Formats: sequence, C-alpha cells, structure tokens
Amino acid sequence: MKLSKIAKSANMVNIIKIRGFMKIITATEAKNSFGELLMSAQSEPVSITRNGKEKGVLLSSHEYAAIKSQILQAAVQEGRASGISGKYDINEIKKEAKRRSAK
Repeated sequence: MKLSKIAKSANMVNIIKIRGFMKIITATEAKNSFGELLMSAQSEPVSITRNGKEKGVLLSSHEYAAIKSQILQAAVQEGRASGISGKYDINEIKKEAKRRSAK
C-alpha cells in the first residue's frame, strides 16, 4: 500500500500511521485535518486514538450501511434457523441487530 494513495498532502503522510489494514490517527490530528480524514475514510476505516488508546473508528457511510445490512441479515437467518414460527417483526429484528452491533 503506497502512502501517496493514503494521503494526498505531505502533512497527512506525516500524521497517519498504518497498523495492518487500518489507518491510525490521533484525535488532535483528526481535528486539525478533518477534511482530509473524511476523504481517507472513503477508501478504508481510520482508527482515532486518544492517549494511545482507540476511541473511535471513522468509516465511509457506504461501509457503515454494509455492516448494518450484514447484522440485519444475520439476525433474520438466526430467526429462521431457530424453528420458531410466527410473523417476523422487522422492528424487533432491527432492535436485535442494533444490540448485537453494540457488543
């Protein structure tokens, strides 16, 4: 992976670090270069740290929607596999998916 693809400016090249497949940036650096950070998150998630500990992950809205969809599909499949008959309540399925994503 080339740094030129990760960041367009020399400033961002200096502040973004790579661990595995996720970029890592401090909260202060994220604040100071937020526009570039948003652009960077379109290609892969970016971990935001404070005092050396991960406090959040910024990802594209497309990736977020895909994750939500996967969680919902897993909940539906589990419900079908349970053998419990009855009508599907989409609101209950969404609540369960939200609960699981918070883990």
